[in-house]
Amino acid sequence: MFRTITKIFRAIGDDLFRLSDDTLKLFETFLEPIIQALFSDFIIALILCIGVYVAIIVIKNKRIGNKPEEDEDNIPPSVIPPRDNAQTKGSLAPYGTDAIWRAIRSLFKPLNEHENIKAQKKLGFMYARGKGVSQDYIESAKRFRLSAEQGDAEAQYYLGLLYDQGMGVSQDYAKALRWYKLAVEQKFAEAQCAIGIMYDQGKGVPQDYTKAAKWYSLAANQGLAEAQYYLGQMYSYGKGVPQDYTKAAKWYSLAANQGLAEAQYDLGAKYRLGEGVSKDPAEGLKWYTLAANQGLVEAQYGLGVMYHWGEGVRQNYVQASTWFSLAATQGHEGARKNRDSLSTEMTPAQIAEAQELAQKWLKEHN
Repeated sequence: MFRTITKIFRAIGDDLFRLSDDTLKLFETFLEPIIQALFSDFIIALILCIGVYVAIIVIKNKRIGNKPEEDEDNIPPSVIPPRDNAQTKGSLAPYGTDAIWRAIRSLFKPLNEHENIKAQKKLGFMYARGKGVSQDYIESAKRFRLSAEQGDAEAQYYLGLLYDQGMGVSQDYAKALRWYKLAVEQKFAEAQCAIGIMYDQGKGVPQDYTKAAKWYSLAANQGLAEAQYYLGQMYSYGKGVPQDYTKAAKWYSLAANQGLAEAQYDLGAKYRLGEGVSKDPAEGLKWYTLAANQGLVEAQYGLGVMYHWGEGVRQNYVQASTWFSLAATQGHEGARKNRDSLSTEMTPAQIAEAQELAQKWLKEHN
């Protein structure tokens, strides 16, 4: 448990824990209260870290004499301690006052603008995902905001997303769009795609398929799979761009090869129907299978149909029933009806085999 928590700390402030194994063991003694403080208050955790870190450095450097400082830019002159080699009883001088101040200054290095942005953003993700802390979208929004206000594009995007979805903050499309646009100034692809969705769906802006396609294109050309898929949809249905199945298949293919299930399914449909590509049901079956194994209900239903009728594959009622059953477990009514209808043409042994295969798939994928 401590090793996992230590990794989190290292990710937040890498410079903070570059210690030997012996020193790290000492630090771990104090690690739990620091972690608890971090989860409740970041500033308190930093104060605890300062105390523990200084103590460790003092112990490590108790034989180090005073050495000239390289620079003192990060410490106001009024708080720089006088340098002396006094060995006064009860003072910290025997341990090296310079070592102590070097420790304090190095501790504050992660709090410079760049590191603080990363630290707050990482905390935002932790609270949003409930990893290591209780899931708390309000706290997540607070952390993302601290980072976003300092210009971090990813934090700006996620803060916009929270406003877009009303998670941790009141839903506000205008504020979502504002933060997305700030991230877009840094060419952040996810924010470009998010603005495309807003224009596509008319969320907080007048619905405009042409503008949606423009924003999708910007993100798609940066390689974002979701944007490639949405742009494929625009070309497939002629929304904001002239209908073009060839271009649709191209963008579906790019997204599908990145593993996006929806794109794999739609690319499979293009091969099944011969839209924008040469008709090839077997190739369609391949893409349906990839999407179905990711749990996409439409692909599972489509596979059931293809196995039922022997489309691109040898007819197989057991496989058809298996995929219909899997789609039915997700509430697909057509799949349930087809499975029940198909069962009248199957033997009890075939029905049992299909049920066993469906249960095996669910066990392996859940």
